[in-house]
Amino acid sequence: MRSYPGYAPQYYSIKQQGIPGALMARTMGFLTLYIGIFAAVAYGSLFAIYDGYYSLLSIVGMVFLFGGYFAQRFTMRRGGALSAVLGAVVAVGAGMLAGPVVIAYAEYQPEIFISSMTILVLTFVACALIVSATKFDFTRIWPLLFVGLIGLIVTSFLSFFLAPFVGIVTSPLFNIFGVIIFTGYLLVNFSIMKYRNTALPINTLSAVLATSILINLINLLMFLLSLGRRR
Repeated sequence: MRSYPGYAPQYYSIKQQGIPGALMARTMGFLTLYIGIFAAVAYGSLFAIYDGYYSLLSIVGMVFLFGGYFAQRFTMRRGGALSAVLGAVVAVGAGMLAGPVVIAYAEYQPEIFISSMTILVLTFVACALIVSATKFDFTRIWPLLFVGLIGLIVTSFLSFFLAPFVGIVTSPLFNIFGVIIFTGYLLVNFSIMKYRNTALPINTLSAVLATSILINLINLLMFLLSLGRRR
């Protein structure tokens, strides 16, 4: 199951020289914490699935994921502590939604899981290096990425009701398109670090960035797993 929360560009408009070390360190710290929460909830969710509560788990996960995400965006100027807590809420929701699928691949199709995780890590590092080595501000491609994101959401939604869209969603081309979109969003995330908006405190911005990166990594992993299953 994939999650596609909206992306708001309101917090990246003022350019700065280089990537501030403190912002990078705090963002990676929050990201590590959120990944840990995601993994813990993912494993815990397996017990609910075994007991037949997957539907309830999915609903609660969606509430946590989308509620936490948009609450974080609307309360960004109220302090870093609140943004950090809401980021953890998002991680819990993501663990409920996508976690069981990831764990299932890890247990029953480890070769696909390992190859997908390898590509994910390499993509993450490559995006960081590309942004660091170039002067292009990738936040400029945000409108194009957003249009692509809407296309993914609409197509995925229609696949629940119209049979022809099921074939589209399960096709390699659709999954490749998803990989491109969320790789683009990773480039945007790192560009935010390099060309950051100083209007937000560093604690708030780092928590918001870590939440966005977590969502992008999870969605990217889901598309990579789907591609691996179809190879």
